[in-house]
Amino acid sequence: MRWSSGRLAALDALKHAGIPYRIAYLSNVSESQLAAVRADLAVAALPLSRITNCNQPICVNEDLPKLPYTQIILRTSVNPGENAKALAAQVLSAFNRPP
Repeated sequence: MRWSSGRLAALDALKHAGIPYRIAYLSNVSESQLAAVRADLAVAALPLSRITNCNQPICVNEDLPKLPYTQIILRTSVNPGENAKALAAQVLSAFNRPP
């Protein structure tokens, strides 16, 4: 499994804060991560949008170290087709960015 920069930042923050941890579960799917958190089996570094848009409340623990700001990059081919253009426009719209 590829380690995301967000996951590495979370582990680094725990190390620097002196908080012991162990990796009990890995998933690239945020819904799977949320299921583990809801079952009280894990903590997860997730975007705020995944916490506020879910049906069940999730606690934001202020005792954990703050994570750095992250960026998302949307890349398309040089000559994207109409479907790719439409999808890119939807993604940009979700982040309040013009196409």
